[in-house]
Amino acid sequence: MNYRNKQKNIFQAMEKAFKKGIVETTIVEMMNDYAHDDQVCLTSVSFVPMSLGTIIQEKVIRPLKKADPIQYFYPLSSLHITIQGVRIIHKPSLFNQDDVKKVTKAFLEIIPKYSPINFEIQGILELPTSLFLKVFPDKEFQDLALELRKILEKIGLPDDKVYFSKNIVLANISFCRYTQAPNQLFKKQVKRLKNIKIGRFKADKIHLITTNAVCHPDKTVTIKTFNLCRK
Repeated sequence: MNYRNKQKNIFQAMEKAFKKGIVETTIVEMMNDYAHDDQVCLTSVSFVPMSLGTIIQEKVIRPLKKADPIQYFYPLSSLHITIQGVRIIHKPSLFNQDDVKKVTKAFLEIIPKYSPINFEIQGILELPTSLFLKVFPDKEFQDLALELRKILEKIGLPDDKVYFSKNIVLANISFCRYTQAPNQLFKKQVKRLKNIKIGRFKADKIHLITTNAVCHPDKTVTIKTFNLCRK
């Protein structure tokens, strides 16, 4: 079974498990004000290009926001793919400046060894408190993430997120977090958009950032930008 089919199977298994009330991964708890939440995390991301972000805003976020405007929807500049997390959101933060320096140095050893990564955005993933777009990357994405996890363990800062699958690394784009249970019109729109195709892009940069649960621009600080530059 190829990497893409393995990803599809894990996405399906996640949704089925959550619908049964089985939670086997770290999720963000529902809250009223995501934008001003001052819990922070340390993570690495690739931001979605404006061209595709605009499509997501128009084809996905706009109809859902019209159906249920009380939910939190990500602004264009917040749309991103997490490459590898380091410390989950928490207050006080679960990392210090020495940790940041260690991670920066470690990632600088690994990331430039990899080529730019191709991502395809297709379909919606429904979780208990949020919606994501499913992203299908090259297998090099998984190789990079797993190598970053190894070096984090080596420097004494193992990734503290609990993943649904330990063997298959998934990619996604958060675009909506619930402030309350969504209404029926919202659910109907999600069903309509379930298998939507957004497009493809190639990421050649990865950003190490501190941010809150929704990567709000006012809460996001870029520590270092790494280039995926292997020819």
